[in-house]
Amino acid sequence: MTHLIDKDALVAGIKRIRKNAWESFRKGNSTEEQYYLRYGVIQDTLSLINNLEVKEVNLELITDWFDHIAQIADDRMTLTNQRMTDAHALDEIKCLAKNSSEFITKHYKAQKGEKL
Repeated sequence: MTHLIDKDALVAGIKRIRKNAWESFRKGNSTEEQYYLRYGVIQDTLSLINNLEVKEVNLELITDWFDHIAQIADDRMTLTNQRMTDAHALDEIKCLAKNSSEFITKHYKAQKGEKL
């Protein structure tokens, strides 16, 4: 199912996640490395969103990717509940972010009628 996304609301929500990451770090609930990992993913996500003009996307699919990225950054657990090393977690986050970017790019081009 396709849903319309309020870009401003999405960006505001992601900025709240960024603020929560800072608060978690400030309170000692996460390490500096964990904070910067989350901050980098959040900034990359905001950059990607700010460069989009697409109005219709599969909201559930995209939010699932972002939720999964945040979960990996928080607890370093795989979907099968195995603990990942920091390097493996970064690789997994990179892969999810790349897949998300490719999906959104293809969807955007399809919306504009461009060749894929």
